[in-house]
Amino acid sequence: MKTVAEYREFAAQCREMAKKMTNANDKQAVEQMAEAWDKVANDREAALARGAEPVPGGNPQTQ
Repeated sequence: MKTVAEYREFAAQCREMAKKMTNANDKQAVEQMAEAWDKVANDREAALARGAEPVPGGNPQTQ
């Protein structure tokens, strides 16, 4: 499992790529990927704060 910092770096890389894109649809898709990485980072951070490890592939509703 990756670290919170790695997930945040993936999001930052997506945002950097999006800045260089000229096609609006592509740019929006990559920005949505960045938001998804941010959510993964936030979820992982929350799990660590609770002292819980999320189950890979598990239902996020039950973690």
